[in-house]
Amino acid sequence: MSSSSSSQGNDRERVQDKSTFVSRISYTDANTLQLELPPSGIDSNVFFSGAFSALWFSAVGPATIGMLSTGGIAPALFMVPFWLAGGMVAKMAVVDPFVSSKLSIGDYLWTLEKNYFRRI
Repeated sequence: MSSSSSSQGNDRERVQDKSTFVSRISYTDANTLQLELPPSGIDSNVFFSGAFSALWFSAVGPATIGMLSTGGIAPALFMVPFWLAGGMVAKMAVVDPFVSSKLSIGDYLWTLEKNYFRRI
């Protein structure tokens, strides 16, 4: 029976180690509510977004090159929204998993801070 209680203690320690990835809500002495959201981290959505953006650019890149080689710059401008959409998906795969946020709401002022890769 003592061995099961010691294994439960180890499980509790493991859960406490993961507490750095939990959102934190605090209230300061200056009447400010602070919400801290950690980065989402790498999961299956990141891999699917990365794979999709690689496939997207493998189709959009040659199409843009083909338009530039045959019709000049005017037809290639048609592809700009496709490059922007692919860039947004690539950003979701490369940057967004490492962005943490902090929202501070005070009596007269509120701020939203985003930290990229744990830098300010």
